[in-house]
Amino acid sequence: MSQAPTLIAMPRLGMTMREGRLVAWHVGVGGEVRRGEPLFVIESDKAEVEIEAPASGWLRHVFAAPGTVAACGAPLAALTTGPDEPFDPAGFLASLGRAAPGKTPADVASERGDDAPHARSRAATPPAAPVSPAARRRAADLGVDVTRVQGTGPGGRVTRADVETFAAALGERREVAPGVALEVRERGAGPLVLLLPGFGSDLSTFARLLPALSRDHHVVAVNLRGVGLSDAPGEGPLDLSMFVEDVAALAVGGAHVVGASLGAAVAIGLALAHPELVRSLALLTPLSSPDGRLRAVVDAWARLAARLTPEELGCALVPWLFSSRHLEDDARRERALKGFAEVAARVPSDTVRRMAEGLRSFGGFANADLARVRVPTLVVEAGEDLLTPNAGSLAGSIAGAQHVRVAGSGHAVTLEAAAAVEAALRRHLEAAEGDTRMEQGDGRRVEKPWGHELIWAHTERYVGKLLVIEAGKRLSLQLHERKDESILVIRGRLRLELEGDDGELVAHDLGPGEHRRIRTGRKHRFSAVERVELVEVSTPELDDVVRISDDYGREGTSKP
Repeated sequence: MSQAPTLIAMPRLGMTMREGRLVAWHVGVGGEVRRGEPLFVIESDKAEVEIEAPASGWLRHVFAAPGTVAACGAPLAALTTGPDEPFDPAGFLASLGRAAPGKTPADVASERGDDAPHARSRAATPPAAPVSPAARRRAADLGVDVTRVQGTGPGGRVTRADVETFAAALGERREVAPGVALEVRERGAGPLVLLLPGFGSDLSTFARLLPALSRDHHVVAVNLRGVGLSDAPGEGPLDLSMFVEDVAALAVGGAHVVGASLGAAVAIGLALAHPELVRSLALLTPLSSPDGRLRAVVDAWARLAARLTPEELGCALVPWLFSSRHLEDDARRERALKGFAEVAARVPSDTVRRMAEGLRSFGGFANADLARVRVPTLVVEAGEDLLTPNAGSLAGSIAGAQHVRVAGSGHAVTLEAAAAVEAALRRHLEAAEGDTRMEQGDGRRVEKPWGHELIWAHTERYVGKLLVIEAGKRLSLQLHERKDESILVIRGRLRLELEGDDGELVAHDLGPGEHRRIRTGRKHRFSAVERVELVEVSTPELDDVVRISDDYGREGTSKP
């Protein structure tokens, strides 16, 4: 005959303790429990404590989920001696004269009917993660809002280490307005490139592009207001004009602006409101004229974000963001779902709601406005984009815009077709920077088998060039009979083989900011360890070159 079930109750840890918060279960329902081993974790007003099992058996039923606040003695769970013996949870409680413990916030919200189709509930979200007392004290010391910290402890509880990690990350933020700092991720050196993510997303949108772009540029990926560690004071809509002014504060001195989806609309708005700050635009699956479908998806996104877990939200929305071919692959689909859930966990449902409210007042850009955009522009369209399928018409409305269509990709083109987007962006940025340089003087571009050169100054007394040498390429081994030149590396790594006083070639590896003079008659060769840009200033003899050996069959000539 089986023994009576064992009640697991909220313990009293001290004379003054009246209630406790259940932090986590160490054993799942149906799992085996051994007497004396840790079974669950509770938090009192003084400490967080692991509670051992009072008996061995099987965890048959849990009356309190993590996050529940229960009075001392309240039922938390029941153990039975065997895994399959009959057990009636309600009858068990009735036999003890006990009631279920206090309800979680989710229970209260459900009973209120907050999950009705048109309700906007903040209580319907999963209960806030438990916070250890040590974490609360450390948060107070550091001035951190502990509700914004993502927990890594059992049951998602926030630990002291989580608070300290969060506080350290706050250092990578930039103030854009009084009381408003945006989370940024900065990489590389060179011309400034700003990366702006889309609706309900964060700067991880550009994770696969950052390494390549930052080789030649100072790249700043930005989380818009309310996303990640970015501030969003107030309760009202987060609208386009607000985002534009935030980004303007980051673009001082001028920037190439890359925007995805909603970020593309912000980029266009910046070009119209502050044209002096924008060197070029790259608009990836741009949200420029919201249609009925997009508005319906955005509205559903905001409602579901307040009711579903990040994983459940991903199941609902990922099919709108990726192509059919991508979703047919089980491994790719699972990665997309996992990635979306990770991002959704960093975008509070209230931020999604406020972004959606802000979009309701955005009617799109008129053709007359788009005609005012006067900077080099790239528009990337995804062939299977369900949300912003009008990218082609946008490209036609901006004078001189380059239009790239990535066939077979969905709206999340930076994730699904990162290589194609990277290639298009690099071509765009190179051309945009070349156009800028040409506008500053009477210059010309000369194509070379190893890359190209921009001759930005040519007078009777001197010549100025910018040489761009592609990775792995090299110029001829050469010398000049009259020309005297000096070089300065701007970006990348250059290997300079230069003849010394003893007539031998010596290799010099040069990086950004390093320079050398190459005197008349000295043999030399430039090789790109990685893609390199260098400035060359010389006497004016452009055709004075004696090629000793050459990878492209130009020995003995002065051909380009």
